[in-house]
Amino acid sequence: MMEPFVISGDKINLHMLGAGELSSWLDNEDEFSKEYGLTIVKGLVNKRVQEVFRLKLEKIESDPENVLWYTYFAIVLRDTETLIGLIGFKDIPDQAGLSEIGYGIGESYRNRGYATEAVSLLVDWVFCNTDLRTIFAQTDINNIPSGKVLEKAGFSMQRQDGNMFEWKQERSPSPVL
Repeated sequence: MMEPFVISGDKINLHMLGAGELSSWLDNEDEFSKEYGLTIVKGLVNKRVQEVFRLKLEKIESDPENVLWYTYFAIVLRDTETLIGLIGFKDIPDQAGLSEIGYGIGESYRNRGYATEAVSLLVDWVFCNTDLRTIFAQTDINNIPSGKVLEKAGFSMQRQDGNMFEWKQERSPSPVL
């Protein structure tokens, strides 16, 4: 299914979407669903997300070596092959090794631990396989469930900036051998 790169969890798998998958989904969600044997939660990709897909595609096409930082991972339930959400980074890490994470889960699949598992899987994988030092996220002050997701996944709230909370998780120091 999709790109060969998958991060496996207990209840979900994260499937990295390459440019082809993003483009296919953007062109025709029903055909994308059939091609990859997935049931896709309706309404997951609205007009705003479609625009983000287009921006991500431009970045991937101009800098294919950094696809990890530009693309989405599909959050797929292991037992039903249902695509319930998306997670990914918003850009390549800055000079200090910092990048922002974003995610979304279809409304009917919220409050079941899937977002927490997705964030934890991606954060653990990235910290083990890249030089990224710090991941941050922003949540609207009224989005209490998203803050709980980040807290359960090991993030700590750093500050409030207007109507947003900023969250952060740093890579654990490597043990000295």
